[in-house]
Amino acid sequence: MLLTFSIFLLLLAIWIQITTNFFTPFQKGLRVLMYHKLDASKADFLTVTISQFEKQIDYLVNQNYYFLSLSEFLELLNSKKKMPDRSVMLTFDDGYQNNFDYLLPVFKKHNLKATIFLPVSFIGKTNAWDNGVDPLMSYETLKLAQPYFEYGLHSYAHHNMAEMTKVELSSDSKNCLSELKANQLDVFSVIAYPYGSYPKQDVAFEVLVKSGIQAAFRIGNKVNGFPITNKFLLKRIDIRGTDTFCDFKTKVMKGRVKMF
Repeated sequence: MLLTFSIFLLLLAIWIQITTNFFTPFQKGLRVLMYHKLDASKADFLTVTISQFEKQIDYLVNQNYYFLSLSEFLELLNSKKKMPDRSVMLTFDDGYQNNFDYLLPVFKKHNLKATIFLPVSFIGKTNAWDNGVDPLMSYETLKLAQPYFEYGLHSYAHHNMAEMTKVELSSDSKNCLSELKANQLDVFSVIAYPYGSYPKQDVAFEVLVKSGIQAAFRIGNKVNGFPITNKFLLKRIDIRGTDTFCDFKTKVMKGRVKMF
């Protein structure tokens, strides 16, 4: 009896998952896709191959998505104007050199813009926060990539911002903006929280506002509905190299693949 009930629950879960993936109505709103690394042939949790990425861009183009740049997004957000229903933003965390090597040619071909979120103290170095040796773009390279790349913040040293005090949050934002200004790199005062972990208290968002931050992105794996209700908890959709193309299309449609 118990085995039969367990099988029933398993089949029910599978049925719910399938119907959710394939029969969920299109959700209106802003899709913010989150990427990290690109590679010629390697695909893993954080790395998408260039062939995967090109196929994904072709799909978005063919499905008449509106590619929204960070600058355009902020203009619409601040004016409180409605964004196009099929808006999609392309964001990349950490500023890897492979973004310049593989991403830039695709963006030039389609005349698109990407938002790159920079852990400022690591610019021109490697992803040492992961004990990694992947090179990150230098200031010279970041400037060469403009205007196809627009830049935001990913904290000063890739720290978990959910664990920061109000004083640390304020100092972090100011350090980012002052160092970028000293190196004459144009950047928007927008943050993507490292690890997707964000301050839990409303007072922390007030600190970000006082530091000049205009908006902030978490993960969340959901479509942002209109109107935007909290510009410091904007949701992004995690795109992985381990995703199938069907996974990608499902994520674009509803934000996530799995319900459970």
